[in-house]
Amino acid sequence: MVVLDAVGEKLQCAQYDKWIVYSPNGTFPCVAGRQAYLANISAQGGPQALNQWLQLEKALAPLQKVSG
Repeated sequence: MVVLDAVGEKLQCAQYDKWIVYSPNGTFPCVAGRQAYLANISAQGGPQALNQWLQLEKALAPLQKVSG
């Protein structure tokens, strides 16, 4: 149960399939979807950045599981 459900509140949300990332190295489009996102990380930061992201995902997996 979501907290807002518990208190009887509704919240309008919008779902985006792409957005623009602004970084110190410039701007670039980012597309939703795991594979596209991973490819973007790799393209922007190289294999080391991708590996770091995958390690972060693995470390956060237990938190994601209990928060869902």
